[in-house]
This record gives sequence, C-alpha cells and structure tokens, in this order.
Amino acid sequence: MNNSALFFKWFGAVMAILYIAFGIWLIGFSQNSFAWSQSVRFGVGGLAVVYGIFRMFTTYNRYFKS
Repeated sequence: MNNSALFFKWFGAVMAILYIAFGIWLIGFSQNSFAWSQSVRFGVGGLAVVYGIFRMFTTYNRYFKS
C-alpha cells in the first residue's frame, strides 16, 4: 500500500469519527452556542452522525478489509 492510500485510509477514519463527534455535540451540548432551534440542531446533528457512520463503513470496506 502506497503512502497516499495510507493517508486516505486514516484520513477517512478520523473524518468519520469527527463527523460523529460533531453530530453528538450538536445534538447534546450546544444549547447555548448556536441560535438555531432544537429541531434544526437535532436534524443537522443526526445527519452528521449518520454520515459519519456511513463514512466509517465505506472507509472500512475500501481500505481496512484485506
């Protein structure tokens, strides 16, 4: 495996974790940080979590499966 594939493998994994963490933070811990309504934060955070899980599976299938 060359260096660029290795970079994208770990970059994809880190980005997936960051998406999930951002979604959970947006749903649970950002009440005072944003002026968005609860439903907007829940929707955007939920989408971020779902997309992060999707990225985790696609990154795993593409780079981590031997």
